Amino acid sequence: MLAHCPGAIVSHLVTGCQLGEVAVLGVLVILTGLSRRLRPAGRRMDTAAAGIM
Repeated sequence: MLAHCPGAIVSHLVTGCQLGEVAVLGVLVILTGLSRRLRPAGRRMDTAAAGIM
């Protein structure tokens, strides 16, 4: 789900629908990025190998 957030943000901005959600989606993107960067190397999973797009 979170992998689609940047696309969802663009979609919301382009269509003008539910613009109140843009801030929430932005926070989710930031938290996901931080989570991935702070995860110990031994616990990291390659998203391509896991089949996650």
